[in-house]
Amino acid sequence: MELSSKFQLVLEFTKREFKLNYRNAFFGYIWSLLSPLFMLTALYLVFTYVMSLSIPNYQFFLLIGIICWNFFSEATSRTITFLHSNSNLLGKHRIDPSVLVISSCLSSAITLVTNIVIFLVMAYFFRLYLPVFGILSLFYLILLFFFTLGISFVLAVIYSFFRDLEHIWRLAMLVGFWISPVLYSENVLEEGIRRIYMLNPIARIISHLRNALIYNFPNELMQSLITCVLVLIIFLAGSYIMEAFKKGFGERF
Repeated sequence: MELSSKFQLVLEFTKREFKLNYRNAFFGYIWSLLSPLFMLTALYLVFTYVMSLSIPNYQFFLLIGIICWNFFSEATSRTITFLHSNSNLLGKHRIDPSVLVISSCLSSAITLVTNIVIFLVMAYFFRLYLPVFGILSLFYLILLFFFTLGISFVLAVIYSFFRDLEHIWRLAMLVGFWISPVLYSENVLEEGIRRIYMLNPIARIISHLRNALIYNFPNELMQSLITCVLVLIIFLAGSYIMEAFKKGFGERF
């Protein structure tokens, strides 16, 4: 498949998937704004006026973790269901499975961008003055996308052989939420454990984003490079696995 044709298919499937999410909703695409707005506002109010924690600006600290984790969880889980609902395209029309995976992740990325915009508006409204290093957040969000895409490629291949993956992954996301630094800081862990813990790219990306957007702290170049290398390894490994097993992909559904 030519690159231009593949790119066009990715765009078409991305738009199609995004539209399908809101096709029967009365407010339509407005929900893509209202849903994250209500969730982020509720979290902010609860952790401002109900729960008091010692972490500075914990409300925004929490929101960054929730936004990143929701994107990763939604994108990877949606990849599985998207492949299942479009299995006819894989079999009859010989659509490259990577097109569906990329489209699914891009559809979830629209929600990610919406959440980040709402976060920035809330930060301004509640007088959290974003540091100059906040511009680096775009770089870390790109890393988050490619990490998620690499994992999604692997999940797509496994799902083509093993249908129980859908249920297993749902459980994995539940466990992963609690062992990732979404609600807490990685600094609560002992140094020895933290070194192993921070091999998880999503934990590193969440930490980088918090430093860049909330704490006016420039992440060390070496730490950012380590994150880049980890993400690159996972993305390239996922791409290689997808390429190696995409032959006969449709017949396995």
